[in-house]
Amino acid sequence: YTTDKELNAFSLSTIPDDPKRPELLPFKEGMLAFAGSAPNSRSNEMFIAYDRAGSLGQSPWETPFGKVTSGLENVKNFYKGYGDMPPWGKGPKQGPIYKRGADYIKKDFPLLDKFETC
Repeated sequence: YTTDKELNAFSLSTIPDDPKRPELLPFKEGMLAFAGSAPNSRSNEMFIAYDRAGSLGQSPWETPFGKVTSGLENVKNFYKGYGDMPPWGKGPKQGPIYKRGADYIKKDFPLLDKFETC
């Protein structure tokens, strides 16, 4: 989420699906992948698997692209109290993130961890 109009427009562009990599499946703890909801729907959202995520990797957009190689203990300390987005948890919804940006996160999810720089 950003107030920069050019960066926000770029963040809505999509990334084509990667070729399947059966040797990387099933997902293991610390693996990184882009979130998606349909073929070629990936954009700027990524996730880190906290443990074996056996249900992931079946859809064409669910291809791991990296792995946390050190500091996984820090990842495990990210705040998890909100869980995933609805209906799987009580975390932030995608629509309000794009519409309200950082104010939505700060007001409704004040305990959520964030990267200061990347």
